[in-house]
Amino acid sequence: MDVGLKPDLRSGVLPLQPGFSPKAIRRKITRRSGFSPKAAMQRITRRSGFSPKAAMQRITRRSGFSPKATMQRITRRSGFSPKAAMQRITRRSGFSPKAAMRRITRRSGFSPTAAMQRNTAHAGIPPVKPAQALWRTMVQQAVKPILSLTIALLLAAPHAWAEEAPPVKAAQAKAQATPDLVWPSPPLPPRIRYLGSVSSPEDIGRKKGFFRKAWEFIRGEQDDEQIARPMAVALDGRDRLLVADTKRGRVHIFDRRKGEYSSLRGSKWETLRLPIGLAVDGKDNIYVADGELNRIFIFRPDGKFDRMLDTAAWLKRPSALAIDRARQRLYVADTPAHDIKVVDLPTGKVHSVIGRRGEAHGEFNFPTFIALDRQGHLAVTDSMNMRIQIFDAAGQLVSSFGKHGDGSGDFSAPKGVALDSEGHVYVADAGFDNIQVFDEAGELLLLWGTSGQEAGKFWLPAGLLIDAQDRIYVADSYNKRVQIFQYIGGRNAK
Repeated sequence: MDVGLKPDLRSGVLPLQPGFSPKAIRRKITRRSGFSPKAAMQRITRRSGFSPKAAMQRITRRSGFSPKATMQRITRRSGFSPKAAMQRITRRSGFSPKAAMRRITRRSGFSPTAAMQRNTAHAGIPPVKPAQALWRTMVQQAVKPILSLTIALLLAAPHAWAEEAPPVKAAQAKAQATPDLVWPSPPLPPRIRYLGSVSSPEDIGRKKGFFRKAWEFIRGEQDDEQIARPMAVALDGRDRLLVADTKRGRVHIFDRRKGEYSSLRGSKWETLRLPIGLAVDGKDNIYVADGELNRIFIFRPDGKFDRMLDTAAWLKRPSALAIDRARQRLYVADTPAHDIKVVDLPTGKVHSVIGRRGEAHGEFNFPTFIALDRQGHLAVTDSMNMRIQIFDAAGQLVSSFGKHGDGSGDFSAPKGVALDSEGHVYVADAGFDNIQVFDEAGELLLLWGTSGQEAGKFWLPAGLLIDAQDRIYVADSYNKRVQIFQYIGGRNAK
């Protein structure tokens, strides 16, 4: 049936006559004009001012077809796949493909996934399988942290490389950096020589790989193994240096022969809080006195926790430990009790008690540090009485010397005490920031050190230790290091 009318394409007006739907009119027009449905729709909507999407919605709303059905019919006849048709339409309408798909599927009643699967099924494209989608999601989730870690490693690389030094060059640099310091100064014959210091695992030759350095840089753990507040020092049978660190709440273990580092932090039930006393027995078991928990921890040589010493009945607050390996005795300075407990190691029972509170010889007023020599002589820092008292193996007083003052041989704040192979008594004074050396009668023989951070200077020195080779270890507490010296005087003088 010919209605006798033709579309006025120049004006963009589509005359309608009663009895014909918009779809029927469009079919007749496109059939006679030679344009495909898609091209005709584009020409009409371009001149009418409607976007392709709006025109399709207006036409399909009047024709009774859903937007999806209309798109499928048009694309099936135009030769475009559903995806290509959607992209062309949305490119001209200003909507992104995802937004256009959401708007169409929201009105058609299909979910976006269902609509895409139905469209791709019509176009001959296989839908994505759930397993493939899950695999792709897992890969995407794994790639993100890998990329983040890679970027972090690249950022940390300059820091790690800057710390990296060849072993030979590092050793040469350390040797050149160690000053040749002796006391007393020439022309007097030297008695004490400076050997070096330990403040971190790098000082004993421990080498870190690139990835370990980068990981510690990322987590902020570079200084975690650095000595922070050394209070006591000890050595075991393998020449490992043990340092009680009250600030870190651990005992640092520096294996200088192997260049390895480890630490003691307590047991799985209770961690160290204020380790202030250290001692090692003949089997290399490590005894740690905790001044806050008022307990004595015992660790095996491999660093694993062994047991707690049963001290509930007799200990108030331990401040220092010393072990007589020949006699199998543990000496504990019990500061608030103003005495020294002598414990039998095999049984763990108190063997005897040395001293009581007072100012007379053999009495104490807050004893803090103790030390033993090879003959079993016990030296005690009687801190508030400002003196050093020495006892024999039987607990009898041998000598007592020192007083409060600012002259030579006086004490300001006596801390660590130690004895060398010739019976000399070394006392660290935190008030003067120096080390004073006396004979057993209390006569001052030598002193060295002053306040400072350079080699041979101190900042509140605390614990002292002298080993079998007369090497002197000083816990330089606020300089965060242990300084090492060599006694070369007397019978060993060069």
